[in-house]
Amino acid sequence: MGSVDSDSSSNSGSDSDSDHEAGHEQTSSDRSSFRDLFDDESSVFNLKLDKVQNVQEHESTKGTVFYNLRDSATQSQSLMGLVDRLRSLGIQHDIDLPIIATIGLQSSGKSSLIEGLSGLSLPRSSGTCTRCPFEIRLRQKESPWRCKISLVFEFGAQGEALGRPRIVLFGAPISDPSLVEDRLTRAQMAILSPSERHERFLIGPKYNSSIFRFSKNYVSIEVEGPNVPDLSFYDLPGLITNSKDGSSKDIELIEELLVSYIKKPSCLILLTMSCESDFLTQGSYRLVKKYDQNGSRTIGVLTKPDRIQEGDEPSWIKFITHEEEPQSVGWFCVKQPSTMELKEKSIQEVVRAKEREFFEETSPWKDIPEKYRKSLGTQGVSDCLYESLVRLSAESIPLLLEKVNRALLNKEAEIKSLPAPISGDPLSGMMRLVTGFCDEVNRHSIGVPEEKSVLHKINMKQDDFRRRILSVAPIFNPWRESEAPGDMGTMAPCVFLDDEEVDTNAAQHALTMHLDEVLFLLKNSRTRELPGYYPNEVTRQLIIKSMRTWLSSAQSYFDDVQYIVRDKLRDISEEFFKHFDRNGLLSAVQEILYNKLKEHCDATSAHLRWLLALEEQPNTQNIRLYNQHLEKFTTHFKGVRFNITHSSPYEFIRSHKSERGQNYVGQVISTLGSMGMSNVNPNDLLKLIEDDGSQPAIHVMASTSAYYQVSCKRFVDNVIMAVDHDFVTGISRDLQDTIYTSLTKGDGMKTCKNYLKESEDLARRRKILQERFSSLEMARKELLNM
Repeated sequence: MGSVDSDSSSNSGSDSDSDHEAGHEQTSSDRSSFRDLFDDESSVFNLKLDKVQNVQEHESTKGTVFYNLRDSATQSQSLMGLVDRLRSLGIQHDIDLPIIATIGLQSSGKSSLIEGLSGLSLPRSSGTCTRCPFEIRLRQKESPWRCKISLVFEFGAQGEALGRPRIVLFGAPISDPSLVEDRLTRAQMAILSPSERHERFLIGPKYNSSIFRFSKNYVSIEVEGPNVPDLSFYDLPGLITNSKDGSSKDIELIEELLVSYIKKPSCLILLTMSCESDFLTQGSYRLVKKYDQNGSRTIGVLTKPDRIQEGDEPSWIKFITHEEEPQSVGWFCVKQPSTMELKEKSIQEVVRAKEREFFEETSPWKDIPEKYRKSLGTQGVSDCLYESLVRLSAESIPLLLEKVNRALLNKEAEIKSLPAPISGDPLSGMMRLVTGFCDEVNRHSIGVPEEKSVLHKINMKQDDFRRRILSVAPIFNPWRESEAPGDMGTMAPCVFLDDEEVDTNAAQHALTMHLDEVLFLLKNSRTRELPGYYPNEVTRQLIIKSMRTWLSSAQSYFDDVQYIVRDKLRDISEEFFKHFDRNGLLSAVQEILYNKLKEHCDATSAHLRWLLALEEQPNTQNIRLYNQHLEKFTTHFKGVRFNITHSSPYEFIRSHKSERGQNYVGQVISTLGSMGMSNVNPNDLLKLIEDDGSQPAIHVMASTSAYYQVSCKRFVDNVIMAVDHDFVTGISRDLQDTIYTSLTKGDGMKTCKNYLKESEDLARRRKILQERFSSLEMARKELLNM
């Protein structure tokens, strides 16, 4: 693929900055700033930098402020050290920690910039490119220079995040800077081959058997010494536009890796843009802009200014003067060492000197106004990164304790949601598991006060069932088919029935008969009865016919209940036994539930058929309710019958007045009252209407309708109670014994042990959660100690 960072510049220059003889001789103790950054007395940590002196402030026209932080090194080191320790604990998967991440195209000059900031030599051999992130931690100390390199595995072989980073020291600490490049090359090989012993890559000839082309795990480089700046950042693989095999897989892998860093709100983005390529064609800027639209987190760095085509320099200088693509912090420009200097491995002091000479003696860079000159050179980038990281850390840390506490609660809840490991006697463990499951089933069958609970859904189905039964109440038309004038084919509703006793949307399956049809049945059913008497069989047959859809309605209701209960049993069984699915326990329990459900379904369906059979012989002791309905239906049918020849029975009664306007109806009711017949109303007078031969049929119509109102309520109640007793609560009645007995057949101890063996996925999940919980607890202690 080629080197990601073979980005050296071809030109060189000499140092002309008299204030800085060497780039790394300006240490963190020489930095200055943060006059008020830690002066907030209300801060959780009450951090305060003391003895802030020699503050040099430089403002751009865009309000950018650069500080050289020369004092308060101890406080700043404490801040960055705390963030480093928190990241080493691995809490960045749960908490957003302040970091700096470098991003740029391959050959954009990113590696040379990293070398200039760190003083390290990165791998540059042919065919070598950055295939994993490099974490670089730089700390100024009075002790001799030393470098420690570690392999940090935050992700497993399948890309899954580990509970806690596995940190492997890769060789002894290095005291000779010239040995770093080779050690880093070997470390990257080890990261890309996690299944190999890392010692294999550490010694002897370079061994390259990479399993992965790229990795999210990273190499950690910790450098300390007297001339080392205080700074921490991540060097990420360079973006590519094509791969060796022509596939887009590598391109997507790298972009996904970069996005995992730069999408976080606490990530400062160090963006490198090469001046030898068209700005708009460099995809790294578009990617950064997508996740930092206003540029508040981006620090832009222009590289290779010596390779700009003659005459194009002004267009690039506009970035430095904030006239083009302004960022909140601003743009910088650095000069890379030439190819010859890279081969000769020139020391950083010489490289920095030539960089300053280039910007001070080369047109048009030397003519840039003084207020922007801090944006030229690697030292300005270093100062800005240091200031920005410390500032971001100081702003973030007071909020971290609350975030850690919240994350601890979430992790604790996740751990509790997992089933406790089964320990001890497998039979006892199985009993506890089955008992918990059956208790939960019983709780839902009894009823829980929750919306969309089992009983809530069943209650809705009960209402539907009741309405279906009421909707098929018999419809009797008390007129002959030949008598029905105009719109009399539809009878007025029975207003005396309560709303819950009638369905306004009568079903088309209801029994419907006319007066002459009922008279015909009565006539043809007579045997030895006396005149005026008719056999009761006619009424019984009409009652049975009106019930012809009851069984299907009852079964339909029961089917609805079955679906509800089965869904809930499936959900509860998966909740309790899903972690043992690989061992077959979930499948075994669900098979037992299936057989149990079938057994209760068959028994309940038989009970429903039995309930309908009871209704085949009409009978009731609810005499009062029956008589009330019988009287009302009789009056209603008579009134409708009378309406065939009169506009209205009520109108007929009201129309009988004397010539003097006396109300005969009132007089009749008054006379009846004087005779002791109180509570008489005009409707009662309808009972005095002369019989036209329809009285026997009207009696059958009324008695059938009255009995239907009594019997249908009884049937609805009985069906609902039978389904509840035999099925809803019946299933849980002996469920525990059924499940436990079935699961412990034969060699119960061995069977239960196999069933309860914790799956690898569950064990891994619990281990990760416990490790993250432990890491968060340690992070909390670190924050409290701060």
